[in-house]
This record gives sequence, C-alpha cells and structure tokens, in this order.
Amino acid sequence: MPDSVFFPLASRRTMAVFAGCLAFVAVGVLIFKDSLDGQPSPVGLVVAALAVSFFGGGIVALFVIFARRCPAGLRVDALGFDDTSSLTAPGRVAWSDVTGWTVREISGQRFLCVSVSNPEAVINRRRSTRRLARANQRMVGTPVTIAVGSLRGGEPAIVAAFEHYRELSSGRTGNSAA
Repeated sequence: MPDSVFFPLASRRTMAVFAGCLAFVAVGVLIFKDSLDGQPSPVGLVVAALAVSFFGGGIVALFVIFARRCPAGLRVDALGFDDTSSLTAPGRVAWSDVTGWTVREISGQRFLCVSVSNPEAVINRRRSTRRLARANQRMVGTPVTIAVGSLRGGEPAIVAAFEHYRELSSGRTGNSAA
C-alpha cells in the first residue's frame, strides 16, 4: 500500500442527500405558502417550519462539510487517520489513541465504530458538535463513527486500510476489536 490512502465522499450519495433535502425544503415552502393563501392551518405551518428548518439544516451541513473540510473524506496512514467525511467527524486520530474498531449497522447504515483510549478528549475537540459526539458515545460506546457507505472504496477496503496501517504503526496484526 502507498504511504496513505484516501477515501473521498461518494459523490452520488452526497448529491442524492442534497437533492432530497432541497426537495423537502421546497415542499415545506409550498405548504407554508398554501397555508397563508387560504385559511391558515396551524398544523400546516408547523409541518412547513419543521421541514424547512430540519432539511434546510441538512443543506447547510453539506455546505459546511465541503467548505471547511476540502477535500472531504477519510485519509488513513501509518500515524493514524483523518476523518473529514461528516459534520461530526473527529478529524485526526492517532493510532496510539485507538483501542480497536468494529463495524456496526445502525438504521440500515453501516458504520466503522472506532474505540479510543480517551473519548472525552475526542468529544471536547468538537466544539459545535459535542452533543452529537456524546450521543454517539452513549449509542455505540465511542464518539468516533465513520459511515462507510458514504465513502468511495467501500467497507472492505476501508477496514483493510485500517488493519494495514495500524499494523505498520504498532507491529501488531489485525484488529483489537472493541
């Protein structure tokens, strides 16, 4: 393997998420407009506000990921990995901080859940997304989760890269599963 390997975001999937968010924002705006044209419906106004705010937030999150973390994705090397694939990505994590990893499926999506020796330190590095990191910690036991389906290359290649570069860094073989 080369000195490092990079797994960029899967552009089709990202564009599908963007298009879906955009469609729901448009529907929310139409519901809001229809509620104002005729007899205002409190339920319609609430549904419209929720659709625009939630899915509009998704659009903003995608822009933040691409604007702040270009190129977005996952880089793995002999020193550790650098995850910039999502809004809640931890950034750089050294192999010396990694205690193991496992692949889990949550709501139909597969995640590489990386256990770290000091989860609080990883959580505290994430200023704006601490709550999400704590939720990950409670849900799967670690604040470091990587959605392998959102990256090009696929789960087997990502796990193989983790195993290869972790072995290079420590002389150990395989995964010390969490």
